[in-house]
Amino acid sequence: MPQNARSSQPRLTPVDVAERLGVAVGTLANWRSQGRGPKWLSVEGAIRYRAEDVEEYERRRFKAAAIVTAARIRRFNKK
Repeated sequence: MPQNARSSQPRLTPVDVAERLGVAVGTLANWRSQGRGPKWLSVEGAIRYRAEDVEEYERRRFKAAAIVTAARIRRFNKK
């Protein structure tokens, strides 16, 4: 994708992302300070998220949850 096409896509606010992920806006702020959560950027002093970065974070989080669930099932079945 050309750089100018990527930059023309709308940016999400912390409120948008918090609602999408089901967390508080303050949680996003904590994640940013800890280097966790979706990638973010500062646009003229305002925090913004690219939709594709939030989607990638969701994919990683879903994959991690599936791995933990599978491990729990295996552990439960050994009993």
